[in-house]
Order: sequence, then structure tokens, then C-alpha cells
Amino acid sequence: MRLRFIPIWAALALLAAFCGAVALAQETGAAAPRTDSEIEMDVVHGLNASPTLKNGLITAATIQGEVTLSGTVSSESSRQLAQSIAAQVPGVAKVNNNLQVGNPHQTSSTDQRPPGRASRAASSEFGSIRMSGRRGI
Repeated sequence: MRLRFIPIWAALALLAAFCGAVALAQETGAAAPRTDSEIEMDVVHGLNASPTLKNGLITAATIQGEVTLSGTVSSESSRQLAQSIAAQVPGVAKVNNNLQVGNPHQTSSTDQRPPGRASRAASSEFGSIRMSGRRGI
């Protein structure tokens, strides 16, 4: 009689272990996909947290997980640092680094901005990192 109950107990123990493993996998499973605005905000916060990039003028735009960095930084190492920071943000699929090396505070007479962006750019402080306001479709 006792030998009949051993396979049942073993089956119940395996079932309990399996259910526990499934519950644990659901708790630690992949989080919901991050939105472009969440990714962009984290990129901006990461760039702002870097003392090296404090004097740079950087714009970050995110569309479908692809981050584009634009603007001017003071050195090639700052350019690479900005790309590295952006690439480490969860949800970033690709970084397009369009940053230029130069004096971030020097404005060029050939600096042309689209009409809708001129007032926003003019009102921002130098040395800040901004979000572009563009969103994916």
C-alpha cells in the first residue's frame, strides 16, 4: 500500500516545483517594452548626470528605440561618452551619434533652425541637454 503513494507524492512534489518555477519566471520575466519618451527621458537624465558633458549642447531624440544625439560637445572623448551613456539606457536599440566637436557656446551665423523650433532653442540655457519633442508614429 505504501509503494502506491510514493509515485503520487513524487508527482505532487514535481507539480509544486514546476508551479513555483513558473511563478518566479513571471515575476522576473521581461518587463513591458519601454516607450520612446521613457527612453528619451532616461538618456537625457544620464547625459545631464555627467559632469564632462555639462558644458555641451546636446539634443536627444528617440523614435522606436533609436536614439539620435545632435548638437555640439567640446571634445571627441565627450562625443564618445555621450554615445556610451545613451547606449546603456534600457530599451535603446541603436544610437545615431550626430554630435559635432567644437565650442558648444559659439553660435554660427549659418545656424538655421526650423521656424517652430527657434523660440524653444533660443530660450534654453547653454550647457543643457534637451529632448527634441519628436515622437515616433
